[in-house]
Amino acid sequence: MLEKAWESLQKDNVLLVAVNLGDTPDKIQRFLKHRPVTFPILVDVDSDTFEPWQIQSLPTTYIVGPDGRIHFGAIGDRDWASRDILDTITNLR
Repeated sequence: MLEKAWESLQKDNVLLVAVNLGDTPDKIQRFLKHRPVTFPILVDVDSDTFEPWQIQSLPTTYIVGPDGRIHFGAIGDRDWASRDILDTITNLR
């Protein structure tokens, strides 16, 4: 779903970035061979972002607006390619 969302959001100049917590780059690459994506993936091998971003569970998703503020957060899976979610994201501009 994130890849589909990324394909749509790129057209609106919205950046989608994934952050992998705790896995090594090699493990991430093995995963991506089976589920390739084109959006950027940042790697946090030491899981340093857990505390500052107040992550309780994975997956956790934050929508950060152009102002740098967190506007929405979600724990668990969502249909990120749904029209309602995509419209909410693009309307933050």
